[in-house]
Amino acid sequence: MFNIKKANVYSKPVIKSINYIYSNLHTRITIDVLADYAGVSQGHLSKIFKKETGKTVSEYIAFQKLETAKNMLKNSEYTCSEIALILAYPTQ
Repeated sequence: MFNIKKANVYSKPVIKSINYIYSNLHTRITIDVLADYAGVSQGHLSKIFKKETGKTVSEYIAFQKLETAKNMLKNSEYTCSEIALILAYPTQ
């Protein structure tokens, strides 16, 4: 997992969710899709994700998309509108 510190220990559903998020930043990611992928209920995933990462699922996804967009702006020739499209933002 890309930027996760080794000191952090996450449960299997949270690890699966984080991996899914990183692999699917180009799509709209919802808690129901993540919960289904991780094999747990939405409520359970929401609870343990916040407890283990310190962020809600929505906050985590938004943060990762924003970091990716910043990196793309700095290190690529993509325009803002192209990055918004690539990362499945509803608007630029």
